[in-house]
Amino acid sequence: MTDVIVRARGVGAVRAGRTVLQEVDLDVRPASSLALVGPSGSGKSTLLALIAGLEQPDTGTIERTLPPEDLGLVLQGHGLVSLLTAEENAAVPLQAPGRRPVPRAKVRRRAHAALAEVGLTDVASHLVEALSGGQQQRVAVARALVTGPALLIADEPTAALDAENREHVADLLFALPARGTAVLIATHDRTLAARADLVLVVDQGRVLPA
Repeated sequence: MTDVIVRARGVGAVRAGRTVLQEVDLDVRPASSLALVGPSGSGKSTLLALIAGLEQPDTGTIERTLPPEDLGLVLQGHGLVSLLTAEENAAVPLQAPGRRPVPRAKVRRRAHAALAEVGLTDVASHLVEALSGGQQQRVAVARALVTGPALLIADEPTAALDAENREHVADLLFALPARGTAVLIATHDRTLAARADLVLVVDQGRVLPA
């Protein structure tokens, strides 16, 4: 797997008796950007979950050269803890079990810096349940970035954002490869996808060149 951080070969998935993915081959390379496009229900989210290790394929193999702590995730639905503040949510990956302990002051600095990248320092102390959907989505992006991951996987990362913030987050995501972070996104937004190094279409469970 020289120069590949994720390799999927012959991957298939069946959910509720329906074939969601079939015979998927995919490579993710370091410091690259890859976009998956396709209609709802085409299998994009399932493929991201498989690559992230959140689910297991029914057929085929997925190999990763990076440890779980080198992965940042932006999920649909955000997955935030409603009774924590924006800053506390952004800090969660730094305090995950199995990670090397980080001093509390450094945790706060890094969480605050991640929120600054998405333009949310003004709501750092607000509970996320009091934030708008777009703000919550940006907190989720900050949380994914806080560890400086080798790979960021994002499922519809700009779907809940207005035009200004959508552009800001897109700029941030596609600047990550220059910082050494590979980016893998699923999106309905063809304009966003076109900024990636490689665009693939997911259709009826198959992954095809755009």
